[in-house]
Amino acid sequence: MYTNIYIKQKFLKQIDKERVFCYYLIIQEGVIKCLETEVRLNGQAMMLPEHVARLKHDLAETKKIDKPIIDEQQAEEFESTIAYAMSVNKPLNFSIFDLGVVNQLKGFTQYINYEKKMLHIKDMSDDIHFVLLDDIVGVSYG
Repeated sequence: MYTNIYIKQKFLKQIDKERVFCYYLIIQEGVIKCLETEVRLNGQAMMLPEHVARLKHDLAETKKIDKPIIDEQQAEEFESTIAYAMSVNKPLNFSIFDLGVVNQLKGFTQYINYEKKMLHIKDMSDDIHFVLLDDIVGVSYG
């Protein structure tokens, strides 16, 4: 005899670098239950590599955030900070939103391209990054 099991929701909680707890909210025979399983990401548990890859992908998806909304006052503050740093050749710390993650970049602003709404930033290892003004969510002095 088979019973229908419906997975209602899945939660992931990372314990450390190698372990993730998966919580499944399931409905079995009309009763809601919570199933907890521990998954080792280093491959010591009996799991297929595809399952481990999928769990890592799901964990990365849960850490993604929505893009912060920047109002006009913050945008003007960013522009004045960038203009001052360019005039005195001072490095800045940029917070850049990219696909659900906010990345940090420290460097010097070399050029502002107003047509493309883009900054040319030279980081501390002399690499040049092209950053859209719309992707910047924070600017501070480095």
